[in-house]
Amino acid sequence: MRNTVFCITGLAIQGLAMSATAQTGKPNIVVIMTDQQRADLCGREGFPLEVTPYVDQLAQENVWFNKAYTVMPASSPARCSMFTGRFPSATHVRTNHNIPDIFYQQDLVGVLKENGYQTALVGKNHAYLKPADLDFWSEYGHWGKNKKATPAEKETARFLNQQARGQWLEPS
Repeated sequence: MRNTVFCITGLAIQGLAMSATAQTGKPNIVVIMTDQQRADLCGREGFPLEVTPYVDQLAQENVWFNKAYTVMPASSPARCSMFTGRFPSATHVRTNHNIPDIFYQQDLVGVLKENGYQTALVGKNHAYLKPADLDFWSEYGHWGKNKKATPAEKETARFLNQQARGQWLEPS
C-alpha cells in the first residue's frame, strides 16, 4: 500500500480513517496551511465562536505550534516556497498574481511521489499545482467548493464579518 500525503489548504479538513504507517512503516504527512488566519481565531486560543472545530480537535489530540513563520505574507509566494523549498526571490513568485512565473527544478509533491506516496490537495490551491499533478484533488474557493455565493449567502457573510472579522459560511 502506498502512503498518502494530504496537503490541506484553507480550512477544508477531512478526517483520515486509517493509518498507512502501521502497514508500511512510513508516516502519513498532512500539511495544513490556512490563509490569512490569526492564531486567536481558533477555539483552542479562546475564540468564542465555534468556527475551527477540526483544527481545535487536531490541536487537542496531536500537536499545536505556538509560533509560525512565513517567507512572504501573501498566499501564492508562501505556498510556492513551501512546495519548492525555495524563497520567493528564487521561485520568482513574489505576488499572488505571478504564479505562472514560477521557477524550480523539483518540488515536494514530486519527491513524495518518487518515494511511493499518494498525494492530494484539499482546499485552496493558490500555487502552481494542477489537478494532474496530484493523485486526488478537491479544490475550495473563498465561497466553498467551487461555487458562487448567492445574494443571501453574501449578506450573511457580511453580517458574520461584522461580528468576527474573516468569518464565512463555508470552509475555504
